[in-house]
Amino acid sequence: MRHLTVMSYNIHRGVGLDRRRDLDRIAEVIAETAPDVVGLQEVIRENGVPHADQAAYIASRLGMSEIVMGETRAHGAGTYGNVVLTKVPVLGSGRCDLSCGLREPRGCLRVDLDIEGAPVHVFNCHFGLALSEAFLGSLVASTLTGTGATLHPTSARRSASSRKPLPLPPTFSGNAIPRRSEVASSRQSSAS
Repeated sequence: MRHLTVMSYNIHRGVGLDRRRDLDRIAEVIAETAPDVVGLQEVIRENGVPHADQAAYIASRLGMSEIVMGETRAHGAGTYGNVVLTKVPVLGSGRCDLSCGLREPRGCLRVDLDIEGAPVHVFNCHFGLALSEAFLGSLVASTLTGTGATLHPTSARRSASSRKPLPLPPTFSGNAIPRRSEVASSRQSSAS
């Protein structure tokens, strides 16, 4: 069984606490962990100079061959949202809108990876800090993992040690949050 290192990092559009935009510094921090998969939040992808496509720039610095974008909104001539960078083959992906009312658009990006012939689902979520958004984040994390427990958003991923894929309802790829009953019925039908 292959060991899989997964990392999550909100890059805040490439701007650090010192208010400097420095994608090289971000890539260096990520490289210290040597991850196989990185979930990034608040990423800008635009054409033009190399730094304009933050996902491609960081991926090239890390030697990551796969980039999957989960757009939450337009940004200038490009997009803004969540990204998964990985060294392992991607089987597919989907995006779920996690926006709450008039607050900043939020999303969850699901990326299906091929780990030694078995699909592994990675969820990259970006939740807000408002009470309603935090509650939604907790609900989505527990629904995705099927535990019913309250988890930190970055732990909403399927264990690489599990060979059985986590079934998700067809509404995941649209703009609806999967209901616990849909996930449960999906699990029951896949178990049959």
